[in-house]
Formats: sequence, structure tokens, C-alpha cells
Amino acid sequence: MPVKEEEATLSAQHRFKVSDIDFNRHVNSVRYMDAFLDQWDIEFFDNNDISRFEIQYIHETHFGDKAHIRTKCDENIAETEILVNETANCRAKITFKSKN
Repeated sequence: MPVKEEEATLSAQHRFKVSDIDFNRHVNSVRYMDAFLDQWDIEFFDNNDISRFEIQYIHETHFGDKAHIRTKCDENIAETEILVNETANCRAKITFKSKN
């Protein structure tokens, strides 16, 4: 689901670099996950595990693309998306489980 700017509880900018690119010159799937997860600090992961990670690839992302990452968090679920030029390239739904 799209994350509206006014609903975002987390927001970040990310520029994809050479190490993010695969042999087809597209952003590697793992790099999308890295960009999504880098929105939280290490203390968050000290207390929470990922129990489910759903990802939807919409458009290819390339070297040098400047992305806006928006995330909406509700309890233990985060809906997040990577936008390039205000177009969603990738979305994810991440479910967290408390370690306590």
C-alpha cells in the first residue's frame, strides 16, 4: 500500500551507489532491504526481530538514483516504500516481534 507523506512516521533520503548495483545495472534486491532497515537504529533491533518481510518490486532502480524512503509504523507492522521522482519503485511490509 502507498505511504502518504502525512502518514509517514519515518522518512529518509538514499542515493544508490556502485556497490548497490547488480550485473544488470539494477539495484540488487538485498540493497532495497538494507535501505528499508537502515531507518531504525541499532537499539530498535536490540529489542525487536523481523518475523516477516514482504517485498513488492514495482520499477527498476538504477545507479545514482536518489530515493525518498517513507515509512508508516503501526504497533509491530511497518509499511514502507522507496520512491524515485515521486514514483514508487519498491514497497515492503515488515512485521516485527518483540524480543521481550
